[in-house]
Amino acid sequence: MARQRGFIVLYRVLSRAGKPNADKLLRGLNGYDDRSNFGKYVYRRPGFLERFPHVKLIRGALIVRKENAEDLVKFLETFDAEVHVREVFLNEDDEKALGLR
Repeated sequence: MARQRGFIVLYRVLSRAGKPNADKLLRGLNGYDDRSNFGKYVYRRPGFLERFPHVKLIRGALIVRKENAEDLVKFLETFDAEVHVREVFLNEDDEKALGLR
């Protein structure tokens, strides 16, 4: 059986972009819990990655489907992130996580 292919997206926020921009990127990417009234109410703010299946390897490294890679790169570039993309062969666990099997 032929192995599926996906894309690995490697990213980092450049130091010239500043810490606030890095925080915005991570919140926008992963989502966050928004608290109001001194923690009485908690709201989940969804992140960009919740739109499609992905595999998070380590900080700054994601594996996504071919059709989602371009959208992810555009999102990361809006935050002045350095982005590198390569096509990779997926192992069985990655195929399952991405819904390809």
